[in-house]
Amino acid sequence: MFNPHKTILLLLSTFFLLGCSAADKNTPAANVAWSSTDKQDEKTQGKGALQQSLDKWMSEEWESSFEDDAEQAKKDEAAQEHFSLQHYVDKSKKYMDKKEEEEAGEPKKKAHHESLNSLPVIGR
Repeated sequence: MFNPHKTILLLLSTFFLLGCSAADKNTPAANVAWSSTDKQDEKTQGKGALQQSLDKWMSEEWESSFEDDAEQAKKDEAAQEHFSLQHYVDKSKKYMDKKEEEEAGEPKKKAHHESLNSLPVIGR
C-alpha cells in the first residue's frame, strides 16, 4: 500500500518544480545586454542584409523598369488610393515580360540546382 519510493519521488519532483517556478521571472528580452541592438543599428542603419538587398533591387530594377510608362504611373496612383493585390500581380507580370524581352537571345543562365548537381560528388 505505502510505497516509500513513490513518496520520495513525489516529494523530490514537487521540490524541483516549485524551485523552478520560484526562480527570477526575467526573460531574455528583459535583459538589456541580450536585447541591445545599438551596435547593429549603427552599422546597418537598422536594416539587415536581406532588406538592403531588397531595397537595392527595388530602386535599380523594379522602379527603373516602369519609369517611362505613363499608363503604369496612372495605375500606381490609383493603387495608392485603393490597395488591390491584383495591381501588383499585373505589375509583376509586366515586369517579367519586359525582363524576358531584354534577355531574349542571351544564353539561359544555369539554375542554382543545376550548378550544384554538376559538382563532383565524393564517394561515388
